[in-house]
Amino acid sequence: MKEEMLIKNLSQGLRPFRPAEKISGYFLKWSGFTLFFLILSWWVLPLRPDWFMKFDQPVFHVENILWLGVTMLSSSALYYSTFPQEQKKNLNFFAYFSIALLMGLVLWRTEFSNLAEDFHGELSIWKGRCGIIITIVGIMHATMMGIWASHASPRSGAVTGLWCALSASSLGCLLMQFVCFHNHSLHLILWHFLPMTGLCFLGQFLGRRWLKW
Repeated sequence: MKEEMLIKNLSQGLRPFRPAEKISGYFLKWSGFTLFFLILSWWVLPLRPDWFMKFDQPVFHVENILWLGVTMLSSSALYYSTFPQEQKKNLNFFAYFSIALLMGLVLWRTEFSNLAEDFHGELSIWKGRCGIIITIVGIMHATMMGIWASHASPRSGAVTGLWCALSASSLGCLLMQFVCFHNHSLHLILWHFLPMTGLCFLGQFLGRRWLKW
């Protein structure tokens, strides 16, 4: 009798094993979320005034491809992290490598001679609005993806939360490529990369707490 009660108590907290959703179905949902947020954002936010000039610069297109790559690779990594029977560790490397390339492009253009003066000029609400927009878009998109992930079976809630936040915040950074006209490297580091990094830490913390099974 005691053994039956023990088994019953232990089994109450268990959740049934879920077979992996096909990645085609997952990306269909992801594309719907992404398209919705992009259309909403482009409807609310103005296009950068130097759009036509930037369109003729190859580096601009390389950056867009890399940001899109980070978004899609981290979304794929999120998918594979939510099912114990699925593993694709090479996606992690390519996602981090794309971010490293983007950071390298930013640092390559950095002028360190007037760094202190430039830093003071960047501390304004007007320039900091990029970080606010990236944070809002990231939180909204990550929330939708987090709801999807909560119905799966993540191996590690922290890792799933990290990929969820990285995918959502990098989407915000991709959006700002078409909105933000500040090309200064310090601005990109402070108001694009740092909000993305902060969201990743937040996603990791919340994922560890809420994405359990």
